[in-house]
Amino acid sequence: MQLEVEILYKKLKILFELCFPFLASLDMFLHAEVTSLQRKLDTQGHQLSSAEQICRELRSRESDLQETLTAKETQLDVLRMRLNEADRLLELEKQRITDLHSERDR
Repeated sequence: MQLEVEILYKKLKILFELCFPFLASLDMFLHAEVTSLQRKLDTQGHQLSSAEQICRELRSRESDLQETLTAKETQLDVLRMRLNEADRLLELEKQRITDLHSERDR
């Protein structure tokens, strides 16, 4: 029994010695992969942050432009009302002139 245990121990030792370089290489590879993925994640995080900042700026600009447009539409409505009033007064004045001409010609 003792001999079997020693044989198994030697086989395990040989197996470990064969596997150790592989495991060490695997560990280095995984460490490099994790480092690479962390760099990519950091880069994408910065890109996302920049994109979010641009999006916030564009939303703010859109809001400002919407307010400006609303103000311009209000100004346009006021000008339309004034124009309509001026047209109405012009028509009244034309009618008055026509009436005066008719009265004069009689």
